[in-house]
Amino acid sequence: MATDAQSGRLTRRAALLGVGASLLPFRVGAGERALYLAGCRLQNGRMAAAIVDEEGRIRLSEPLDARGHGGALSPQRDRAVLFARRPGRFAVVFDLKRLARMAAFAPPEGRMFAGHGAYSADGQLLYTAENDFDA
Repeated sequence: MATDAQSGRLTRRAALLGVGASLLPFRVGAGERALYLAGCRLQNGRMAAAIVDEEGRIRLSEPLDARGHGGALSPQRDRAVLFARRPGRFAVVFDLKRLARMAAFAPPEGRMFAGHGAYSADGQLLYTAENDFDA
């Protein structure tokens, strides 16, 4: 994710060019500033998941094996998942209160994630879009 050399902050241009297809906005507590979860490309060319604040400061950067795409926010707003760009083989779960990676998981053998998912209304289930290219 490119930053302004003087301030170290994410520039608008860098945000538009460096961040993945979607930004997932969220707030952790009442009155908190907005944060955003997105897949991005770091200055070294590696892929990462990033949580950035309204000023463009990176609050968390987690390496990814490939490009991230869409995200899903739990109804309780305490966790979010970033999915691999389709076709992809990973999803990463983030604890939004601690701003930390919780877990990662993959689809069953022979299937690929399609880049998106959504939580059930009660937050107990995570639905994912998958492809079975062989069938």
